[in-house]
Amino acid sequence: MTINQAFELITNLDYKEAHRRFAPQHGLLQFNSDGEVVGVSRYKTVPNETEQKEALFKHPGCIQIFTMPKWFVTADELQERINKDLWIFAHMKPRKEEK
Repeated sequence: MTINQAFELITNLDYKEAHRRFAPQHGLLQFNSDGEVVGVSRYKTVPNETEQKEALFKHPGCIQIFTMPKWFVTADELQERINKDLWIFAHMKPRKEEK
C-alpha cells in the first residue's frame, strides 16, 4: 500500500464529502521495518485491546500507530511520523525460537 493510499484511508477521503462525518474516526496503521504501510484498520470508536491485538495478528512483526482524520495534513507528514518510529525496529529484541 502506498503512503498516499494510507493517507486517503486515514483521512476518510475514500468517502463522499456528505458521508465523511459518518465514516470511522479512529484507526490503526501498521508498518513494517522498511517503513512500508501494510495495513490500515478503521474503527468507529477507539480500538480496545482485543481489536489492537487482532490487527497485529494480521500483520505480525509490524508496528502500529493510532490515527485520526485530522492528525496528518499531508501524506508527507504521515511518512515523517512513520520514519520517526522506524528506530523501534533497531531496538527490538529478536524473537526466541520455540523448541
